[in-house]
Amino acid sequence: MKFSIDPADLKEAVRFAQTAIAHHPLSPIMGGILLNVGNGRMTASGSDYSKVSTLTVPANSDEPIELLLRGDYLNKSVAKFKTKKDVMFTVEEKRVTLAQGGIKFTIPRMPVSEYPTDLVGAARPIGSINGEDFAKLIKQASVSASKDFTLAVLTAVHVVIGDNVQIMSTDRYRLSLGSADWDRSAEDTFEMSVDGEWIKEVAKTVAGDTELFVCTTEKGVTNRFGVTSGGYTTSVQLAAGDYPKIRQLFTNHAPGEAYTLNRDELISALDAVTVMLEQNSPVILENADCEMRIWSSSENGDSSVNVETDQGEPIKFGVNPTFLLEILRTMHSDEIVLSPHETKPMHIGAQGDRAEHLIMPVRLQN
Repeated sequence: MKFSIDPADLKEAVRFAQTAIAHHPLSPIMGGILLNVGNGRMTASGSDYSKVSTLTVPANSDEPIELLLRGDYLNKSVAKFKTKKDVMFTVEEKRVTLAQGGIKFTIPRMPVSEYPTDLVGAARPIGSINGEDFAKLIKQASVSASKDFTLAVLTAVHVVIGDNVQIMSTDRYRLSLGSADWDRSAEDTFEMSVDGEWIKEVAKTVAGDTELFVCTTEKGVTNRFGVTSGGYTTSVQLAAGDYPKIRQLFTNHAPGEAYTLNRDELISALDAVTVMLEQNSPVILENADCEMRIWSSSENGDSSVNVETDQGEPIKFGVNPTFLLEILRTMHSDEIVLSPHETKPMHIGAQGDRAEHLIMPVRLQN
């Protein structure tokens, strides 16, 4: 049989399915992308057992067929189709040929019968959220997730769903917390930890009306969290372990003087003073007479930039510049408010912004 598909749709379907496939699959069969074709559409699916990602796109085919092809071969092949002309699939018993003009690739078929049939389980919609709001929430509130996989529980982000949707993350040195409104269709409250890299990938694909769902075991235990937006559907198994109780740290943090600064000016200042800074060395924020001096000193040399503030109260505070820059770049307000307080975490927020952050100070040497 034959079917054709727009190359842009094909590339995106393969790319998205590939996001759920492990770099080193536990078995060769889990390195495959499953293609379900028929009724004028094609659905591409990929999984590493924990994550499952599917995308449905239009295809010129009425005859149903299910194909399993190696994801890495398929991904590299479709990337070479450069024109807008449809890609033609020719399906044979043991192989599939993809062709566009003079470019052809032949990929062996894998046995569909060996691919798991029920990776997600029973899905239950729990409500919907604006995709742009959800993407913004994810980017801001997941920024503090740890990249240290020896502390697996901190590489996850914590999601609390009830009257609103809350996301929080921490790597022990900083904490982030944000919320967004949603339309709930279930009265239940859900508290779940999910893979941080997975939810960051979600932020790249959600738009418009976005459905949230959970999956449960036969005993009624919630074991997966998922998102559907347009033709994109992805879910992930809940992370094991107890997530640190960080929400109360935002209400209990010691209030200090609030210093309002222009966000872009502060980012530029931090970028400048880190030029000659040694790795893991702090940047110093020192305020006096409504001017914040951002400076660093090392054997390579010294750097400093002055930024205006609305506060004359003196303060001297050391921070990890990489951590602070990552937080600032997720914020959208023109002005941000820093609230340092001696050895306590510095609070970072902005007027009208529903995400806030805490960052631990760096101990300064005399």
